[in-house]
Amino acid sequence: MASLINFLKYPLRTFNKSGVVIEKHIRRFSVNSSQLAAYEADGKTTVNILNSEEGASMMINSYSLLGFRLNNGIFVVGPVAMFPRTVLSWNVKDDYDVNEKSLSLFLHLAPKLDVLVIGLSDARNQQLLMNVRKEVYEMMNRWKPEDRMNIEVLPTEKAVTTFNFLNAEKRFVGAALIPPTHYSATLDDEFRTAYLTKKRESKENDILLGG
Repeated sequence: MASLINFLKYPLRTFNKSGVVIEKHIRRFSVNSSQLAAYEADGKTTVNILNSEEGASMMINSYSLLGFRLNNGIFVVGPVAMFPRTVLSWNVKDDYDVNEKSLSLFLHLAPKLDVLVIGLSDARNQQLLMNVRKEVYEMMNRWKPEDRMNIEVLPTEKAVTTFNFLNAEKRFVGAALIPPTHYSATLDDEFRTAYLTKKRESKENDILLGG
């Protein structure tokens, strides 16, 4: 399962020509940017993980080929329609089912969405991505002006990141997401797997030793 939580431990430091340290920060979707500039007396950087904040809107912590794990611990199987406080099962089979009929759910909301993020499962199929984008934009041109909204069509991995970020910005955002058909393991995945494996082995050893 590809973890989407990024932890910022240290600021990135560079030096100017005078040898003065310049602090730079990388903005992650799971880091509250308003906290990055909040320095304590000792020069440390304060970081909040948005997915873990008390009272935070509903976000996606991770995903797999089967579905999505939310920041409240619930795992949702299959395609989903997500909103800041609600998650629904989205009745589509694959990327080819993304059309005006399947997206009609998002047209009948009050208030209207600020942004709708559509996540397609096959990031490798660029032609399909372009075709869906074209169909969605043509579809929007047929809508009444008062029904139109901003729509982004992206691979699911990028759509999840965009949804979480806009959600953290308190935008009224919706997401129509299909689980990816494949994904590549990242360095973060390898570290997480090694950590969980070591933790499980340590627990098993404690049981064998009667700990």
